[in-house]
Amino acid sequence: MTTKKPKDGPTTRYPDICADGWPANPGDPVEWQNPPQGGTTIKQYGNNRWPFTLASPFPWPNAPSAVLILPNLPPNKYYYWVDSCPNEGAPKSVDVS
Repeated sequence: MTTKKPKDGPTTRYPDICADGWPANPGDPVEWQNPPQGGTTIKQYGNNRWPFTLASPFPWPNAPSAVLILPNLPPNKYYYWVDSCPNEGAPKSVDVS
């Protein structure tokens, strides 16, 4: 995964669409990489707290606006679901510091 940090600002995160356990901070923009041809859907996993600013579910890469980690989100591991990852049956997660 690569990151890009503007001076004194949030860090843009570029995790692979099927990555699990990638790091982020509240307010960081997220731009998933390598979505399947035709895109996919990212959605809430069960009753787990949703970590993104866009409401669940949303399409990727054709999201209606930028995706950010929620501001003021407490440090924790947050789970979500990606419909078209080859490792079906396993939720994905982001580790928020």
